[in-house]
Amino acid sequence: MEANYANLPWAKAHGVDPGALAAEARREVEDAGSVAEARLALDAYLQGFRDPRLHVRVELPRKRGSPCAPPRGRGAVLWERVDGFTPLAGGPFTHGLVNGLGVVRIGSLRARDYPEVCALDWREGDAAWTDRAARRLASELDAALARLRAAGARAIVLDLSGNPGGDDWRPSAGADLLVVDGRTAGAAEELAARLVDEHGARVAGEPTAGDGCLASSAPITLPATGLTVEVPDCVARRKDGGNLRDRLRPDVGLTGDEWTPAVAAALAEAYRMKAK
Repeated sequence: MEANYANLPWAKAHGVDPGALAAEARREVEDAGSVAEARLALDAYLQGFRDPRLHVRVELPRKRGSPCAPPRGRGAVLWERVDGFTPLAGGPFTHGLVNGLGVVRIGSLRARDYPEVCALDWREGDAAWTDRAARRLASELDAALARLRAAGARAIVLDLSGNPGGDDWRPSAGADLLVVDGRTAGAAEELAARLVDEHGARVAGEPTAGDGCLASSAPITLPATGLTVEVPDCVARRKDGGNLRDRLRPDVGLTGDEWTPAVAAALAEAYRMKAK
């Protein structure tokens, strides 16, 4: 695995001892009385690298029928409860104004998580439906941003908290401010990093997931068990050369389980930092 795992230098620099992990896993596998116990030993070995992209591949049965359903999780902010938040109507994205800032909540980058869009484009057996849905979502986001600007928004906030990413669409819109948390992962984390690095966006919230590279994997199949391990063979680099495994860190921190009462003040502070 060491020949293929691109984030191995990062892991070593952050205190991971691959040799010790391998030795412990080898002992556990040799003592295992079943494939299930060997799988537990392998899982523990992989978890020791602290990389969510390094894992045993799980093949789920393909479900028939519509995949359209709202995401199970939610963002860190309940915008409808934020003092001074004025929602705007239209489209699948919660959006509105708070203290002159235009907020758009993007909870996922998977088309199936937007039922009203998914239902228009999904067809059984049609693999191209996500492409159509991605174009529709991009158009809906552009429309939401246009409504915010027409309503007088002086800056744009993208709320990416709780966004697990996805591979169906990539928003191309810019943003001045971001809201992220420890569940901002995958392509959503890459989007946030790009907006910071290329557009100078300021960030409120908490450090992101540190998901790392999503682009490719060099899977390894273990002959004794038939299990396949997904091994990232690329590194997600920031503009300054840093590794996204180190997570995107906020300019203005938010802590605790409930951000709703504090988010407006945090964004106002982040906006002042952006304006300097």
